[in-house]
Amino acid sequence: MFRVLLFFIFASSSFGLSITLNNGKTGGNDYYILHIENEREFSCQVKIGNNYYPPDARHDGAEQAVGREYHCYIEGALKEKIADQHLPFMDMYIRASMNGFLIQVIPKIPSRLVNIEGHLFRSNDTKQAGLLKSTHYTIVMDKQTSIALAHAKPELDFPIVYPDLVLPSIGALDFNKDPLALKREGDITEYITIKNLYDAKRYDDVIEVSTEAAKRYPNSVFMNEFRLYLARSLYKANEEQKKNAELGVPQIDYNTRLLAEAKSWVRSYASDKAYPEMLFMLMQAYINNDNKNEADYTLSLLMTEHEKSPWMKKALLSYADSMFASDRIIDSIRLYEDVYYMTDEIDIASLAGTRLAIAHLRQNQNERAKNYLQKILSANVNYLANNKDIALNLANAFKANELNKEANKIYKIIFENTSKKDPEYEIALRQLALSPDGAQNSDDTYSYLMLYQVDFPNSDYISLINTALDRMFFNVDLNQTSGALHASYADLMSRYEGSDIYTRALKEDVKLYFKEGGYKQILALKDSIRDTNDTETKAVLTNAAIELANSSNQQKNCAMLMLLIDEYGVEPNIKDRYKLYDCYMRQARFDEALATTSVGVESGDLNVRTDWLSNAAAALYSLGRFEEALKAADDAIYEAARVAYADPSRAIYYRFYSLLRLNRWQEALGATQGLENIRGAHLMLIELYDAAAKYAAANGLDSIALSYAKKTIDMQARLKISTYSPEIDFIYIDTLKRIGDDEAARIGALKLLPGALSADARARALYAAAEIEIKKGLIASAKEHIQECISMPVNTPWKALCKEQNELLKD
Repeated sequence: MFRVLLFFIFASSSFGLSITLNNGKTGGNDYYILHIENEREFSCQVKIGNNYYPPDARHDGAEQAVGREYHCYIEGALKEKIADQHLPFMDMYIRASMNGFLIQVIPKIPSRLVNIEGHLFRSNDTKQAGLLKSTHYTIVMDKQTSIALAHAKPELDFPIVYPDLVLPSIGALDFNKDPLALKREGDITEYITIKNLYDAKRYDDVIEVSTEAAKRYPNSVFMNEFRLYLARSLYKANEEQKKNAELGVPQIDYNTRLLAEAKSWVRSYASDKAYPEMLFMLMQAYINNDNKNEADYTLSLLMTEHEKSPWMKKALLSYADSMFASDRIIDSIRLYEDVYYMTDEIDIASLAGTRLAIAHLRQNQNERAKNYLQKILSANVNYLANNKDIALNLANAFKANELNKEANKIYKIIFENTSKKDPEYEIALRQLALSPDGAQNSDDTYSYLMLYQVDFPNSDYISLINTALDRMFFNVDLNQTSGALHASYADLMSRYEGSDIYTRALKEDVKLYFKEGGYKQILALKDSIRDTNDTETKAVLTNAAIELANSSNQQKNCAMLMLLIDEYGVEPNIKDRYKLYDCYMRQARFDEALATTSVGVESGDLNVRTDWLSNAAAALYSLGRFEEALKAADDAIYEAARVAYADPSRAIYYRFYSLLRLNRWQEALGATQGLENIRGAHLMLIELYDAAAKYAAANGLDSIALSYAKKTIDMQARLKISTYSPEIDFIYIDTLKRIGDDEAARIGALKLLPGALSADARARALYAAAEIEIKKGLIASAKEHIQECISMPVNTPWKALCKEQNELLKD
């Protein structure tokens, strides 16, 4: 029997060099054939000593069978260095030479060189030695090669040409290598048709055609093949039908016919090489019929008479499968292990390994199952690629045990070794696309999902694919702009409201807005964020409110700050507590303003404590808690006195007002003196003067009112402001009138007239001046002022009084 011992190809030249070594055995003797082929013609010669001879086995120029070398020169460059070959029967060297390279073969046993392109049956010219170049040479190395090779004498070396004769030819041979002569040729055609249909997995067609062929050619040499393919197809069709049983397709009884055909075949062809295979199918038919005794007997035949046949191991596996199906899992594992460890055929070991993996998965022995899978992947991954139905069952078993990583390895092998037309392709692609572990390999999973959309747009699973693709959107980088991302998130939220995709899209949208500083946009989504009840997203909402609140605080946007504090409770996160206090005061939220002072008043920094005690005094005063305000102010003044450069002005300010409210005006006036010492001419001091004047005027304290009104007017003049005029001026004028200093009062009134007064104030000033002038007998001046007053285009109470004065002057 001929077998391949060694096969190696060198593609190193520019023209595709191939070197192949075959080994065979005949008569107990090993022989070797070395093929040297190239896409372009090259030359080979026999070297004996220093002489070279052409590659003609009949005329090689020498009678020696050993002590020769073969040199083949091939044009073209070597792309890489090729290692020398040293074998028991030959040595081979390849060396660069001139514009090409030289192959040197040195046999260690008798040999000869043959030009394969020279065939007697291709030419009517027997002179083959003239062919100096060829694309294919062989070197035959055989210990039985005759030492005395045919060598024609030069005088007899002439060509034999037979142009009118038919070229020698041998036709088809039968299985005994004898010429095959048949009366008909139809059975050959039928046999080829049956074989092609079987290879195409069209088993029902094979059943029909092989049945008809057996009837039509009862004496054909192919009868056993017809019946063998019939049995094979019955077995395959039955197995496929069992796999698809859950689809509800009407069942065909293949097994009964298989049982009959297999029993008949084994009686008729006991010496056929397919006998173990037929016993295997017969045993399977018995198992399908629940005929355990006959199945056991058939298996024992295989084990005793065909122990080394792979079909015996397959039968053991099939028998173990029947045990597994009947929940005899431990027994099936033992039988699987027997096959796994006894066989030296890697494919059968791989099949047993898949069965063991599935059995251990059923037992929840996941680590053992993973070990068997790893051995298959390491030693014979092609088995899974070539047996996709077995691979698919194995992958599904791993997936059922939530071993998705292992399942995906198998699905990927199936996917990479199938095409769209294969049913396993869709299943493997779908499982890879919808894998629970898809997020860990997001780019690959995204590619699978996109491919499934393209390849199977009308699939029943397309909605799942679309949903998974949308879910995978969060794990892949599509290089979208910020605006495009926000639009994508909005689209997902609109289509998946209430789902996990909605929650994830909202979360990612919010995170992106926060990264961009879009805090207002996040707050606009507050209802949606709170509805999802996602802790992380709610934290982002709070952080956005904090950022916006601090920004509003810095910008003194107190209204916005108060809204954020009320809505999101971010008051503790406001950094600038002074500005927060100011906003509370401006928004008349005095209790909260007072609360902000609690930490500051306990500070160890005296300056800080002074400031916050002053703030507390202001808040307490605004709350009408004057006694407490007075105490806070006194504490602030006390602390300020303990540290250089401290400023107790605000404390003095609120101490003054608190004392006024408590009617302790003498102490209040003393407070103004303290502020005078600290501030000098200052707006705050003017305000206190004004307040003291108004208080005194309201309480009949004319001397005090006059004094502080005068101080207010004079300090305004110094600072070139008129904030408290003309009201303070009228207090001054009215007080002067009450104490009888009319001239000073008239001068005060006249000083107001050049200023920018409201209509009402101007009318009052004119009336005051006229009133005093009438009293002093300055009638002309009084009339002038009265006329100006009554001619004003507005109606005020003072204008009415001017009219009364005018009437009195008429009388």
